[in-house]
Amino acid sequence: MTNPAEKTNSRRQFMTTVAANAALLVAAGCARNAGAVTTAGTPLAPARKFDDSWTQKLGEHRVVFEVNQFNGMPGFAGDLMDSYKEGLGIEDKDLGFAIVLRHGVVTMAMRESAWQKYPIGEVLEYKDKEGKAFTANPHAKMVEKLLDRGVTFLACNVGLTGAANRIARHVKAEAAAVKADLIAAMYPNVYVQPNGVYALLRAQNVGCAYYKLS
Repeated sequence: MTNPAEKTNSRRQFMTTVAANAALLVAAGCARNAGAVTTAGTPLAPARKFDDSWTQKLGEHRVVFEVNQFNGMPGFAGDLMDSYKEGLGIEDKDLGFAIVLRHGVVTMAMRESAWQKYPIGEVLEYKDKEGKAFTANPHAKMVEKLLDRGVTFLACNVGLTGAANRIARHVKAEAAAVKADLIAAMYPNVYVQPNGVYALLRAQNVGCAYYKLS
């Protein structure tokens, strides 16, 4: 016949083992999630390094344009906006146009503070018809007009970093400081994205048609 005391001890040992194993599982889960849990106990999404809020600001009729050459082709997006308005009888606010700037073309979306401080045209070999390096952003007015109409610009972070590194080597400055200056010079409504391909695909994720401008 089993001793009641032995039953009590066995039950106590079993409960102790269960509690210990549960504690180990909780600790392991906390280690994996680094404390990133909601009050409901579900893991939180990792913190975003890049601003994705632009995807929530696009109008109904959405198009994303790819631009990888430093020229005036982005201005064609404005012509297409007019075509949409004429064809559908809508307004700019109904459009969701985004322009992805790849490579060093990201400098197109920077104000004069960056162009005056750094020899962007010389370093990136952006030249006028006479072969002279631009000392000011020749596309500033075009970009400003598109921004005023609600167009979103998406800047490739890989291209931005590459441009900053080249400029830094040229002027013998810290690349991180140069990149910070370039970002600070960007117009409002310009969003830095992980890279250009990501920006193009992300735009298509949220319903943008794709068109390559250059």
